[in-house]
Amino acid sequence: MALVGFMRFVTVVLGLVSLKHGAVSFTETVKSSAPFFTVLFASLLLKEYTSAPVKISLVPVKQGGGVGRLTAPNPT
Repeated sequence: MALVGFMRFVTVVLGLVSLKHGAVSFTETVKSSAPFFTVLFASLLLKEYTSAPVKISLVPVKQGGGVGRLTAPNPT
């Protein structure tokens, strides 16, 4: 569980670093991927499997991040 917590910490730090070096849309794309990778690494490393409704609920989150990235005025 400490590994998953550390990976969450790294995600937050990299999101803050991306604010300095990239567009806000890129930062939001990185931040919106955090739940997806949390579920992925929890299943791979901890053998904690989530239900299908939880996995399906991640799809609109990623789609929203993608729409934000594509419609940004100055994507980098």
